[in-house]
Amino acid sequence: MKIKKDLNSTYYKEISVTTPSGRKSIQSGWLLPLLKNGNLQSIICTVNEATKQTETESELKKKLVSLDAHIKEFAKFPEENPNLVLRVTSKKVLYTNIGGQ
Repeated sequence: MKIKKDLNSTYYKEISVTTPSGRKSIQSGWLLPLLKNGNLQSIICTVNEATKQTETESELKKKLVSLDAHIKEFAKFPEENPNLVLRVTSKKVLYTNIGGQ
């Protein structure tokens, strides 16, 4: 274990764990060395239950991929629109679709 070598507090990212009751969960936390005269005596481990957060982040990533695909599809719309589509400022025309040229 890295903590035994360098004797520094170490954060551990989400890991899959099976609890003593047999439940699968995702946990993260800190390993904190307790030293006496510069020698490792024991390690305190903090645990953060991260299952719900990890699942929510995974769902969000899937939805963002889907949203990105939708945005790319909608972005084509002005070019495919048979009607005139203009994007203008008060000084000039910024965009016109093929139908509008």
